[in-house]
Amino acid sequence: MPSRPGIDPGVHRLVRGIAAIDDHAHPVPPEWEVPPDPGNPISPYDHPRPVRMRQTNPEYADAWRALWGYEHDDLEDAHLVELFAAKQRVQAERGTGYGAWVLDRINIATMLAVDHCPQPSLPAPRFRWIAFADWLMWPVPAVGQDAFTRQYQPQIDAACKRAGLDGPPATLAEYVHGVLEPELEDRGATGAVALKIHTPYYRPIDFAEVTGEDAAELYRRAMTGGITGEEHRHLEDHLFAVIARKAAELSLPVQMHTGQGPRRHFRNQGSDPLLMEPAVVAAPGTSFLMLHAGWPFDKQAVASLSHDNVHLNISCATVHLYGRNLAGIIRDALEWFPEKILYGTDAYSDLALAYLSGAEPRSNFLQGWEEKAWLLDRTAREALAMALTAMRDDRVIGAGDVERLATMVLRDNATRLYRL
Repeated sequence: MPSRPGIDPGVHRLVRGIAAIDDHAHPVPPEWEVPPDPGNPISPYDHPRPVRMRQTNPEYADAWRALWGYEHDDLEDAHLVELFAAKQRVQAERGTGYGAWVLDRINIATMLAVDHCPQPSLPAPRFRWIAFADWLMWPVPAVGQDAFTRQYQPQIDAACKRAGLDGPPATLAEYVHGVLEPELEDRGATGAVALKIHTPYYRPIDFAEVTGEDAAELYRRAMTGGITGEEHRHLEDHLFAVIARKAAELSLPVQMHTGQGPRRHFRNQGSDPLLMEPAVVAAPGTSFLMLHAGWPFDKQAVASLSHDNVHLNISCATVHLYGRNLAGIIRDALEWFPEKILYGTDAYSDLALAYLSGAEPRSNFLQGWEEKAWLLDRTAREALAMALTAMRDDRVIGAGDVERLATMVLRDNATRLYRL
């Protein structure tokens, strides 16, 4: 693969040769996906997507070529029929080893999978688990609660049942000690290496300090009559602090969604990483990872690294940005705290996209997490190689620092943060 302008070929080879730890992605077992339709292998989205997320992105042909031996440069229907059969053939041949085979093709040693404990087709140690935790902030409903947070109710019901309860307990203390904390302990015991919070999909991340007494009163009122959405936010603020403290006790880093999201009318303003500063300061023992480079708040995300317990990853920035723009963000972080920036792809299936965006799940068999992982890995490695080339040429770093920094970003920083 030829290097792009601005990338030293030797640096590019070095970066491509490092087996990476992808610390944030959304792979899905094939059997969970919407059944593929050979007559409609690429289904259009229900509202416009940024350029690189569009199904007409010609870069997909590169991924198909690398993964399935695609011999064309176009998206012609007849060629896609052949491609469909080729991918199905690989899935059948590889069986439960299919997911690991995909990682081998991309040179990813380990992928941290959001909200999927190891499945037969996503086996540990190649795939490790990140557990969603937002739902634990919704033990009781709010008046006028939106559809996104209403989907947490079955999880609350199931957790209460596991605790031997018919529903949420009468008091906040009973909920915290009898449901919330045991659920987090179970996640750690069953292999989760981190928690994921995606709060900006339904509220800003400006978590405030709320006393236990005030939160207990809000919980009591919710159980006996109901509370408004604004009042519920204060309950969420308190429960977020409880989750953060428990995460520290369990040595589970907390991955925070920051920056842009794929939901229609997503409110970017509420996802600025600096909104997290009070919560970060209040939980000094908890490691927080600001996801997606915080883009478009990437300067703020890098600035937040001055807090001892804050880290940054570039997943999904690989979706929003091409390599040259992403290289600038990586360089900013490397010049600030190189031990705190982590590689990630945010490779996703359309099933995961549907959950976060609120759209209907689609069958996009030829543009699954596998193809996105290949494409986004290429973007991340090109951007890292470009940043390191420029830093070396500007004499910000020496030639001997290139491999050390590349290995930190692609593997070592994640190994240390997640205790892998």
